[in-house]
Amino acid sequence: MGAPKTTPNDGNVDQFFDAIASEAQRDEARQLHELFERVVGAPGVMWGGAIVGYGTTTITYSDGRTADWLAVGFAPRSGKFAIYGLLDGDGATSALEALGRHTIGKGCLYVPRLVGIDLTVLEGMVRRAIG
Repeated sequence: MGAPKTTPNDGNVDQFFDAIASEAQRDEARQLHELFERVVGAPGVMWGGAIVGYGTTTITYSDGRTADWLAVGFAPRSGKFAIYGLLDGDGATSALEALGRHTIGKGCLYVPRLVGIDLTVLEGMVRRAIG
């Protein structure tokens, strides 16, 4: 196995948001961006072509290899946001119960719209995730 395909790059986060077709999702992406930057205290960085990450951490694969990965972040997807880095650790399950409308995927949280979730709970999840 080689290096991870999704790595940080010099992509422009604002231009990425500008290219989101849905005005509502574009606005919500900017709202998430402000929340993540404020809570993490680090600027958003493009990871690959579609993920905005905040901070870095090291992940260890089952074979022992390690790689840098975003500490937390999100990706606007068709009709939803994939949010990364919030599902591990103590308190994740109880926070999810209070979050609002969401689903869980492989390693990420999906929210269809920010209007359907409690942003205070989301902010707390981000704070907990970055320690």
